Amino acid sequence: MIAPLKSNDTTVGYFLTFSTDSGYFDSVKIKMTVTLLARCTEVYIKARLQEDLKLTQFSVDNAPAAIMWIRPDGTIYSVNDTACQLLGYTRQEFRDFSHIAALDPNMISTVWSTHWRKVLKDHRFTIETEYRNKTGHLIPVEVTTNYLQFEEQEFNCVFVRDITERKKAEKTREQFTVQLHTSARISEQVGAILDPDVLLNSVIPLLKDQFDLYHAHVYVLENEFLVLRAGYGKPGQIMLQQGHKIPYHHPHSLVARAARTRESVLVNDVSNAPDHMPNMLLPRTQSEVAVPIIFREQVLGVFDVQSDRLNNFTDLDLDAYRVLAGQLANALYSANLFEKQNRTASELRTTVETVRSIFNAMTEGILVTDIMGNITDMNEAALQLFGYEKPEVLQNQNITALITRPSLTRMAENLRTAMESDTGVEVMQYAMIREDGDIFDAELSAALIKGTDDNPTGIVSIIRDITEQKLVDRDIRRFRALAENAVDAIVMADLSGHIDYANRACYELFGYDKTENDMVGKLLFSLWLETAMPLLLTEVLPAAGENGWQGEALQVRKNKSTFDASLTCFSVKSEVGQTLSLAMIVRDITARKKAEVDLQRFTVQLSTAARVSTQVNAILDPTQLLEEVVPLVQNRFNVYHVHVYTFDEMRKNLVMRVGSGEAGKVMRQNAHQIPLDRSHSLVAKAARTQEIILVDDVTMEVDFFPNA
Repeated sequence: MIAPLKSNDTTVGYFLTFSTDSGYFDSVKIKMTVTLLARCTEVYIKARLQEDLKLTQFSVDNAPAAIMWIRPDGTIYSVNDTACQLLGYTRQEFRDFSHIAALDPNMISTVWSTHWRKVLKDHRFTIETEYRNKTGHLIPVEVTTNYLQFEEQEFNCVFVRDITERKKAEKTREQFTVQLHTSARISEQVGAILDPDVLLNSVIPLLKDQFDLYHAHVYVLENEFLVLRAGYGKPGQIMLQQGHKIPYHHPHSLVARAARTRESVLVNDVSNAPDHMPNMLLPRTQSEVAVPIIFREQVLGVFDVQSDRLNNFTDLDLDAYRVLAGQLANALYSANLFEKQNRTASELRTTVETVRSIFNAMTEGILVTDIMGNITDMNEAALQLFGYEKPEVLQNQNITALITRPSLTRMAENLRTAMESDTGVEVMQYAMIREDGDIFDAELSAALIKGTDDNPTGIVSIIRDITEQKLVDRDIRRFRALAENAVDAIVMADLSGHIDYANRACYELFGYDKTENDMVGKLLFSLWLETAMPLLLTEVLPAAGENGWQGEALQVRKNKSTFDASLTCFSVKSEVGQTLSLAMIVRDITARKKAEVDLQRFTVQLSTAARVSTQVNAILDPTQLLEEVVPLVQNRFNVYHVHVYTFDEMRKNLVMRVGSGEAGKVMRQNAHQIPLDRSHSLVAKAARTQEIILVDDVTMEVDFFPNA
C-alpha cells in the first residue's frame, strides 16, 4: 500500500507498506493507516518547524549586528546574543530596564516620544548615537530602525552596529586634514622670514595650538650642543633665558638621539624610554616626538613636540612632522645665513641679559664678594633673606658680619680649601644673621670668580633659608620614630598606587623582609584579594580621599596566605588640600574573629543543651531517657556517633546501654562491653580517672580503641 503524507494539502512524502497476504488491506486497515499517517505527518512537520525555528533563532542570535525589539513605551522586549556581547548585559538585565534611556542617554522620555512618531511615519531609517555598556562606557553606534508588527503588537526592531573603529578613522582623517592645512599655513609663513627667532617663534604657537600639543620647541645644532632656539609659553621662555642646551652625545635625550641617528624618534610612553630626559618645567609630558631638521645632509637641529597624553602620536602625525621639519630646514638654512652677519653682537647681548635675568630671577639669595669678603653685588632675594631694604646698606657689609662666629670658623676653612684646590665650596649649612639680629639656618654654596689670568678675584655665594626644611625634617623623624615603633602595620602609597613606605610591624604582618625593603615599589592592590577589588575601588579609595574609611577585609601575605584585618584608610593631604599619598593602618584580627566564632558556637551549644535538658526532664525511665537523649545529642551537636556506657553490677566492666544509629543497635544486640582495666580505651580511661577525655586526633592517641 502506498499513501501520501500531507500537511495542509501539501504532500511532504509517501508511506509504503507491504503484505504477503492477498487482500490484506481492507477498508478498516486503510482507515487506521490513514489516521496513523496523519498523526505521523503532524509530528514530522512540527519537528521540521522546530528545526527551522532553531536555525532562525541561531541566525538571529549570531547576527553580526545587535538586534533589539523595543516596545512603544520604550521598554525592551527582546535582544539577541550579539547585543549581550556588545553591551555586556544579560537578556534579563535588558528586560529589567525601565526605559531605553538606560542604554541611550539621548533617548529620554520626551525624545523617545518624538522618535517613536518618526518610526511610525518613516518605518525605516538610520541614526548615530551612543549606547552605555555595563561598565558605564559610552560606545558610538549606528542604529537602523525598523517598524514591525508581531502578534498584534507594535515594535521598533533596531539593528545596532559598533562604529568605534569608524569614528576613530574619521577622527584620524580630520586630524590629517588639519595637519596638512597647518603644514601649508606654516609653509606660507616661513618662506619670507629671514630672522630665525621670528621664524621659529611664529611657528611654535601655531604648531602647539593646531596639533593640540602640550609643548613644542626647536633646537639648533651649535658645535657639540643642541641649543634651544624657540619654545612655547612660559616654560619655553624660561629655558631660553637659561640658555637651555643638550649635549649632542647625551645618552639620555630623545632630542640628542634624533640628531645623532638622523632619524625621527617617536615615544608614546616616555616613562618606558631609557633615554628620555625629564624636564622639571614640563612635568606632564607623557609622549614625545623628536624629528631631525636636515638640509643637504647637514643636521641643523631638532624639532621636538610633547603631549600630556599617553599614546598620543601616530604614524600620520610623524609624517606631518617630517614635512614640517623639511620646511623648517629650508627656512632655517636661509635664516642662518642672514643671522651670521650680526651673531657676535647678538650673542654678547644675549649672554649679558641671560646672566642678569638668571641672577634676578633666582629665588635663592646671591651675594657677590671680592676675595676679602666685601659684598659687591646681590640680588633682590638676598636683600629679602637678610632683611635689608636698601642694597647700598648691605653692599657696605663684609660677609663675615652675616655669619655667627661658630659658623664663620667652618666657612673660612672651607673657603681656604676651595682656593687651594681651585674648586667650588661644597654645599654646607651655617647659622646666619639678619639685619635685626635674628639667627636662621641657611644652606650656602660658593664658587670662585676668576680673572683673565685665571687667579681668583671674588666669590659668588648662593644662600637658601632652610629653617622650614629643618622643621619638616624634624617632623619626619618624629613620624618615622612613631611609625616604626607602632604595634599596628602602617603602609603608605603614592598616587599611582605603589608602596613607598611600610613600618616594621607591616613587614612582619605581611611576611616581607624589612632589610631588603621588598614591600617598597609593590602595588598596594597586591595586599588585597582579587575578589575584594570592587570594594577597594568603589568604596575604600573614594572614601579615603574624603573623610577616610574604616572596615574589615581579608589581606594577603607574601606567601599568599590570608588573614582577617581591621583597616583604616585615609589620604595624606597638603596644606592646600592636595592629595599627596594614601595611608593604610592594618591590624590583624584573626584571633578576635576566631574568638567570635568560638563564642557563637558555645552559645549555640548552651542553647542546644538547654533544649535537650527541657525534653529529658520529663522522662523517668533510664533506658527510655538514654534512648531519647542519644539521637537528640547526635543531631543537635552534629557529631558522628554517640553512645552511653554504665557499670555492670561488679563495677568491673562498662556495658554499652544505648548507641546511635545502626552501629549502636548492633553493638547493643551483641552486649558490647569494655573492661574497666583495658589499657587502650578512652572510655575505660575516663571511667578510671573520672575525668573528661578530649582527643582532637584519635590517630595520634595510643589509648584509642578502634571499633570496626
